[in-house]
Amino acid sequence: MKVAFTGLPDTTARLSSGFRREDVLCIPLIRPARLPASLKLLRALAKELYRFDAVAFTSKTAVRLALRAAPRLRRFKGRIIALGPGTSSELAKHGILSPLVPETHSSEALVSFVKGVVGYGRVLALCSRHSPLVKVRPQGWTVLPLYTLTLDWRAWARLMALAGTGDCAIVVTSARAAQALLRFPQALRHAKILAISERVGQVLRRGGLAPAWVYQGRDMALFPQALKEALLSERA
Repeated sequence: MKVAFTGLPDTTARLSSGFRREDVLCIPLIRPARLPASLKLLRALAKELYRFDAVAFTSKTAVRLALRAAPRLRRFKGRIIALGPGTSSELAKHGILSPLVPETHSSEALVSFVKGVVGYGRVLALCSRHSPLVKVRPQGWTVLPLYTLTLDWRAWARLMALAGTGDCAIVVTSARAAQALLRFPQALRHAKILAISERVGQVLRRGGLAPAWVYQGRDMALFPQALKEALLSERA
């Protein structure tokens, strides 16, 4: 059975560690698109980083775009916070080592974690337009979405074709990808759907598409093995 991941190549590589290469399909349903006005604003804010007590990065894409647009972020003297290990590893690639990382990798957990670190200090949060932080905007935070997420219709059509074969498991790697699948849930009624988290599982269920398996762990390093075991139990 082929295992299709809806995330970008680096996400797929991380989540499919230990799988045979020929069994893994990378079909990114959602792609990031830059927000030029936000990047221009970030360059202006980067000249006044002393105003902030912490800078929080919520994704790998946010790291790449932010450091390309405003390299002086590398010299920030306050707290650097990463939403999860993937974001942390991307920061390391750009020379920013040992950021603080909350134990639970969600926007809600990030807000609580940052309050525990800097109280009600001034925080610059760099995220996507679809991040819950954009609506919440905690007191003292400057929430700056650097990109939006768009549906890749060619990838969507490819995934639908694979789902129709009945010989492919689909690993849904984000809530946005789950929402994309729910545009035509009837096309997936015979597909084996697996969710990367309970949040993704909830999105699928609300749309009438019950996943066959939902990862309940917090440590994403353990995800590939848990996924293997889930697939094996389905076959048994």
